[in-house]
Amino acid sequence: MALFERGAGPEGVGPEFQGVGEVDMRRKREVVEGQLFRKLGPGGGIWEVIAVRKDGLGTQHAQMQRADDPKTLKTLAVSTLLDPSQFEMVTEPQ
Repeated sequence: MALFERGAGPEGVGPEFQGVGEVDMRRKREVVEGQLFRKLGPGGGIWEVIAVRKDGLGTQHAQMQRADDPKTLKTLAVSTLLDPSQFEMVTEPQ
């Protein structure tokens, strides 16, 4: 990838890219099967990740099922699950 072939900055990243995405890297978490997330706002609910896959462009998506109705499914970009204004991770089942 060109990003890692530039300049002599940290980890081979050129000076124009230094610091880019550092905040996201610290907050970034891995989404794996079995994790529970609470949808914030109206119509929320608890959702369980049942599969994680990449699309043709490399974007990760999570297939989810509603905890109180396993027949209700949705697929979301992992970045949406990690957005604190939309979802929060549930550490213990309700």
